[in-house]
Amino acid sequence: MHGFSDAQILEVGGGRASFDAKLDALAQLVRNIASERGHADPALVEAFLAAGWTKANLVDTIVAIGDKTVTNYLHATTRVPVDFPAAPNLSV
Repeated sequence: MHGFSDAQILEVGGGRASFDAKLDALAQLVRNIASERGHADPALVEAFLAAGWTKANLVDTIVAIGDKTVTNYLHATTRVPVDFPAAPNLSV
């Protein structure tokens, strides 16, 4: 997937990307926004912007998190069968 190893994909899924500073800032922010229900740690927002992301990227990131959240809620409520292979469990 875009040149990432399986280990890197699992690391990103766990909220880190030690192999790339810019992606690490993104992964940490996404994990924080999702776990804190939108109340992002200001230090992580600043780190995200300092890593080279823009405020427009921040908006896109929040929209992507919202899209994933709605998709998860929809699946949990409707129990529509998943039509793709299950991803391996994260061991973080």
